[in-house]
Amino acid sequence: MANLTLTDARLNVAQLVDDPNNRRWTTAQIDACLAQSLSACVSQYVSHGGTAFDAEVVVASSAAGVVALSTVAPLLDIRSVSIQFGTGTNLTYAPCPASLRVDRYALENAVYSCAITYVQDYRLSTTGSDPLVGIGAVEAPSWPDFERWICADAAACLAIKDNDQRAGLQALEQKARDNVLTRVITPKAFPLTLPRSVGMQQRRLSYVLTPSPATPTLQLVRARGQDGFSGGW
Repeated sequence: MANLTLTDARLNVAQLVDDPNNRRWTTAQIDACLAQSLSACVSQYVSHGGTAFDAEVVVASSAAGVVALSTVAPLLDIRSVSIQFGTGTNLTYAPCPASLRVDRYALENAVYSCAITYVQDYRLSTTGSDPLVGIGAVEAPSWPDFERWICADAAACLAIKDNDQRAGLQALEQKARDNVLTRVITPKAFPLTLPRSVGMQQRRLSYVLTPSPATPTLQLVRARGQDGFSGGW
């Protein structure tokens, strides 16, 4: 089933605020509220543990241990990072935890293949035939309840100063929100285990995120000494 298009979403919002002919609110005003609600709803869903928008990419780091993520920008969240070791039937993964400050660790100047689970920060398209939730014309794994939540939230935002409509729209938004967030399915465990063949040097690897909106990167780092582990190992 095709996702709701931007044109459909505009009409839904206009009908919710009793303005199907756009006499009170322009398309630009509706789009501004839809853009805000799209970002807010995805963020709330992800923060509650929802995994429907999770995606994975395998990227090789540079010789300086830098992993460029510009191909999947803008990013909303990085769920997990793991390092690949071995090939074929011997391929294994070692979880790579996050660290906050790069200056507390030594830079890892080596090339690694990194499997990264991330959530993209969806932006509202300007093309009416594009999906409400997606990247351009490419649909995201959205569903009707989630799209109804976005539209209801946008309508409540649009009519925030309308005393006659505000209470009803806010109640509708809350119901739509509950329909999504009460059905969040969260995996209980990360399905990758640390292989015995991974040495102590690799087990100390962690990463520091540089959250540039256009060109986010991960810097692989390791503990400075030979004792202990970095990143909470």
